[in-house]
Amino acid sequence: MLRLMIFLPLALSASPILHDGKTPRHELVQGDFSSGKVSLRTPSPNFTQAYFSNDPHREPLQISFNKDASEVTLEIPEEKRKGVGSVTLEIAEKSVSYPDGQIIFSALDSRVEGPGRAKLESHPGNHRVGFWADLNDSVVWDFKPTRWGMYWVEVTYSLAGKGSEVEVKLADQSLAGSLESTGTWYRYTTKRLGRIYLADDQKPVTLSVKGTKKLGGAVMNLKAVTLRPAHEGDEPIAKAAKDGNVTLRAKEATVYGRKLRYEPQPKKLCIGYWTVPADFVTWKMEVPATGTYKVTIYQGCTDENAGSPVDVLIGKTKLPFKVKATGHFQKFEPVELGTVILSRGVYPLEVRPKGKTKMAVMDLQKIVLSLVE
Repeated sequence: MLRLMIFLPLALSASPILHDGKTPRHELVQGDFSSGKVSLRTPSPNFTQAYFSNDPHREPLQISFNKDASEVTLEIPEEKRKGVGSVTLEIAEKSVSYPDGQIIFSALDSRVEGPGRAKLESHPGNHRVGFWADLNDSVVWDFKPTRWGMYWVEVTYSLAGKGSEVEVKLADQSLAGSLESTGTWYRYTTKRLGRIYLADDQKPVTLSVKGTKKLGGAVMNLKAVTLRPAHEGDEPIAKAAKDGNVTLRAKEATVYGRKLRYEPQPKKLCIGYWTVPADFVTWKMEVPATGTYKVTIYQGCTDENAGSPVDVLIGKTKLPFKVKATGHFQKFEPVELGTVILSRGVYPLEVRPKGKTKMAVMDLQKIVLSLVE
């Protein structure tokens, strides 16, 4: 019995728990960052990422701990110390799945596979897999996805050596990347390795991290791996055609939610499974010229499910509408939502239901912004 208790943290790997909507998802640090260092409260929660709240790219900031995590410091690079702002600190004690589709895999409930001596080290606020000297060791989590889709893969780590190369495997896909030194084993940052597509939500899958090369004594200290919803297609920003119109296709969207997804089957090519009204979808688009644009959504819905209230948000403009009955979810018809005045530039566009009439909100094929002459 004693032996089982000793090895339990590395022998079992639980699926991420669904966030309860009550415990904090993140903390905000506000104030003057001109000194370059901000002391955080201790004992701290297990911070897994840090970035400026208004930064759409989430460029990572570093968090440093002393040896027993009784002191925690947020570090701001010199070029970002001017002015007053806020920093978002993401939190995950154990692995957690959020309603918008983001999943954080915490070192605390990972398991280690392999012949080496990599193991969990833990202080309040700083859970990590360390002593990772053997390239044959892997850090592993098992889970059952709730939807398929595209995800960014982000690794939060510390590394005192000169660098490492790692591979992240998810189901039957993999991503490789290089990790730069953070200077000490107690300073953590986040590296985005790229996108990966999770193709099937019916079967349990495994997420694993393995070192493929090390330039020092160990691969890294691994704190967390984050899967964050990413744009589905190859173009992160939709651009206008020669006629000045901007078409937002379903395959280029970023989908947030536990059920909502892009359906790539040739007869669909749409955003579907919209059974949870809290799920939503976004695009980024480049408006080529200042002007008035007519907004048209191409949607499909069975007669008995029609009527759900939905908001289309473009910058600060809200265009509400009710889903139209078209006879079938994949029978798409245009619905004109109105006009919006936009200056030249890049804008987000969001589609957010406010409820649903019955089983599902709608299927969405595309949105077109047409320049009004």
